[in-house]
Amino acid sequence: MQVLIVIAALLIIYAGWMQLRTRPRADRVQALYERHCQKLARIGVQRDPWEGPSDFAKRAAQSFPNASEYVRQITETYIALRYAPGPAAISLDKFAKKINAFTAHR
Repeated sequence: MQVLIVIAALLIIYAGWMQLRTRPRADRVQALYERHCQKLARIGVQRDPWEGPSDFAKRAAQSFPNASEYVRQITETYIALRYAPGPAAISLDKFAKKINAFTAHR
């Protein structure tokens, strides 16, 4: 009986570990991109709910010409991480560093 309890406990732990390990990366990618959008919203460029990343980047770049290249890079990286069929050339950690380093000023 005790052996069955130990086996059941190990199976539960293993199942939980597998669940955590196989969570989709897209959630973190989306959260990072939303943080980028929030930074832009704080300085006056609010993303519309129906607006795609490329269209938003174009509009943000028009509002902040001095940061347009940075906005374009972040958006291209987001699209590659989120939608590319294969692995992206940039890592998720580098994307996070770009988002954290981004500051735009009016």
